[in-house]
Amino acid sequence: MKKLTGMIGAMILIGVVAMPTAAMAGGNGATSTPFKASYATSENGINIYSVCSGTHVVLQKPNNTFYKDDETCLITGDTGGFIAGSYSNNPGSPYGNVPPVGLSGVGSDSTVEPGALATSWTVTISLNRDGSVNEHIEAYYSS
Repeated sequence: MKKLTGMIGAMILIGVVAMPTAAMAGGNGATSTPFKASYATSENGINIYSVCSGTHVVLQKPNNTFYKDDETCLITGDTGGFIAGSYSNNPGSPYGNVPPVGLSGVGSDSTVEPGALATSWTVTISLNRDGSVNEHIEAYYSS
């Protein structure tokens, strides 16, 4: 699961491997950096392993900078508490409810903005027949 940061119980990060690859510039001046991350987490007796890949986008404008992560994770382990659906942060707050973690924030897996807390995010969860979980994350960060 993408570094969901619980407000009630702290998620314990057992191991992280992030591998950036070459950054690419878009025609609009945006820089796109692919990344991969894999780690095991344990919280409230739930033990999961996540293998993720995504793209971190930075678009610099004269008065602000736009940051975005678009990421997909395959989650295995104790996935029984996951519920298929789309979850977002609460308006005006970086936190929202994501079962089975509960009230959570989304931290960046990118090595460009490591651990930055998203100001706006949507997590979409789908359940696979083999018991694994697909998670798609679209997260935005302020400068």
